[in-house]
This record gives sequence, C-alpha cells and structure tokens, in this order.
Amino acid sequence: MVASMNERTAAIEAAEIDSKEAWAILDRKARRLLSISAVEFVEKYKRGEYSPDERPGLMSLVALLPTVDECVANDANKRSA
Repeated sequence: MVASMNERTAAIEAAEIDSKEAWAILDRKARRLLSISAVEFVEKYKRGEYSPDERPGLMSLVALLPTVDECVANDANKRSA
C-alpha cells in the first residue's frame, strides 16, 4: 500500500499496489539514487555490499523492500486462491 498526502486538504490517501507497481517504484528510485536496477540493488543488498549509512538515500530504498515483499506475497496468494 502506498500513501500520499494532499497538501491542500492535508488528507492522506492510500492506494493498494501490486507487485509490478511496487517493483517499478523500487526500480525508479534505485536508478535515480544508485544508477542501477532494482534487481541489481536487491542482489547487492542481500550480498551485504551496502551498509545502511554508506550512501545518502540508501535507507529509503531499504525501507521499500518489505513493501515489495508484501506485494509479491499478496499477488501470489491471489493467484493461488
């Protein structure tokens, strides 16, 4: 789920996203911050090639990983139901 805030009304809107959309968000951010794809980022992160304080913005990528994992799991559950 992704939340956004409307600055005019200060209302928070939430939208459910699927795994494809979650990966697209992670990919855009990884390309912008690290100039690599989301897949490359995840592989390098899992191998321990990044430390959390190594680069500015890295933690914002790491923070997206549980959302991507949750979306992938939800999509798998929907397909098996």
